[in-house]
Amino acid sequence: MRLTHGGAVWLMVVVTLMWGTAGVVTRHLAQAHSFEITFWRSLFTTLALLVILPLWRGRAVFSQLRRGGREIWISGVCWAVMFTAFMVALTLASTASVLVTMSLGPLFTALAARFFIGHRLPARTWLAIVVAGAGTQLEKAATLVQNRQLADVSFAGEIHGEAKYAVLRAADAYLFPSHSEGLPISVLEAMACGLPVVTRSVGGLQDFFEHGKMGFITASREPRVFASLLSRLIQDPMLRSRMSAFNHAYAREHFTAPQIAAQLGRVYRLLRESAHPAVLRAG
Repeated sequence: MRLTHGGAVWLMVVVTLMWGTAGVVTRHLAQAHSFEITFWRSLFTTLALLVILPLWRGRAVFSQLRRGGREIWISGVCWAVMFTAFMVALTLASTASVLVTMSLGPLFTALAARFFIGHRLPARTWLAIVVAGAGTQLEKAATLVQNRQLADVSFAGEIHGEAKYAVLRAADAYLFPSHSEGLPISVLEAMACGLPVVTRSVGGLQDFFEHGKMGFITASREPRVFASLLSRLIQDPMLRSRMSAFNHAYAREHFTAPQIAAQLGRVYRLLRESAHPAVLRAG
């Protein structure tokens, strides 16, 4: 059984969603200890592999594993340690913190491969782009990508809920080149996930967005301008890190549901106190 590139991409997305969902469920297990969770999850993983591997690679897969050499067993030990640490961390820290930390794993793997075995990754691997969303221009964008053979641009389509947050958590920055908005919720969600934002100066963003601190804001509609601003983020990891920390803290301080409700309450009270008595009677 051999997967196509498209099939492999979709399988990777499904695995990511299942892993993230499992993390959320685990975080809500109030009646189980961390090692109980680790045991049962490991047991069912083993049972699943005992079924899936022979179906996928044939019964000879087990003899191939035995002949795999010490590297495969070292890899297995590393996975076991990671698996246990992951489950313990979920019971001690927030799900978001654990999943964000876990998302750095591929980066560390790539760096280790580069430094220890001299394996070079192509630039497109580092700069893979995920285009999330759907709209009137989606088909045109997909055609452009296909015609230019841009292998590292993928379209996740319209996504919601945990799937959306999985994409945001896996990203390094958020591009929002909209021409007209009120106060775009997607930008607030990206900030809450700790993403630097590159955006146009539209709608309510102009009231609070701090250029150079939260990301970059521009009045331009030119693609080359957005490309230049994104390049600054790509080339300066320390700047990305500072913006990420600032945006995450700012979103938690200003955009949670209780804070928004309190702000609306203050506005309504102010309007009531300043309104003419005739207006209040009419209301």
